[in-house]
Amino acid sequence: FFVFEETVLTGIIHLWSCSGDTRYTPIVQQNYLNTNFALIVYDTTNSNSMKGCMFWRNEMKRSCPDAKLCLVGTKQDLDLETQISFEEGSKQAAEWDIPHNVVSSKTGENLQQIIDFLSLEAAN
Repeated sequence: FFVFEETVLTGIIHLWSCSGDTRYTPIVQQNYLNTNFALIVYDTTNSNSMKGCMFWRNEMKRSCPDAKLCLVGTKQDLDLETQISFEEGSKQAAEWDIPHNVVSSKTGENLQQIIDFLSLEAAN
């Protein structure tokens, strides 16, 4: 359950991973019909991963134009290997007019903010 301002909301959030591979697009398209929101994820340690985000952003806009989007960078804990800075991710997100954050699955850094984002979007 989710608790917001003394209101208890219950709901289910279904998460689908497209694995960033465009060869799965025909299969994945069936799964994201009626999508309300999507996380477009890039790897902060791989400069090429942001290029794939453009494809998925356009794909979501085409297939689910009303879906809310959020750009998320992963592997925040690998500071020395960072190839895409927080500022670069934020700039791209600003161009798309969507929120942006970075997370670490290893340390849990900022994961709660992403969960909160999903929960708030699901509640609206």
